[in-house]
Amino acid sequence: MTRVAGVDVAAARSSTAVLAEDGQVARWSELGRPEDLLLWLRDFRPNVVAIDAPCNLSKLLLAHPEDGSKPYNGRVCDRQLRRRSIPLYEVPARRELLDEWMEVGMQLYEAIVSISWRIVLVPGYLDKRGVRGHG
Repeated sequence: MTRVAGVDVAAARSSTAVLAEDGQVARWSELGRPEDLLLWLRDFRPNVVAIDAPCNLSKLLLAHPEDGSKPYNGRVCDRQLRRRSIPLYEVPARRELLDEWMEVGMQLYEAIVSISWRIVLVPGYLDKRGVRGHG
């Protein structure tokens, strides 16, 4: 049986966790703290976990070395998403500047990595429009 878990991370409300077994939704839960999400994941032991949150701080790879400005309007994929009116979130380079929901996501990533689960990053727009897996 293939189990995949997806987490829509939130801070102002509970995070949503969904478990799919062999392509069918088996469990849908609203969980508050990263610790609760981790316990939920441990209970259901998915093969892969998809988290809708940044997993790292920005390394400022697109910033101009002298003034920190961006030299162009983002990556091709960023421009394509914006043309479809899909919002993107800038991830700061310093942890203290993270939005609260990003901090929750980072805490969840760190906890999951510490127990060696496979993680994939899923942009938020896929959560709302459906994700199709490739075998």
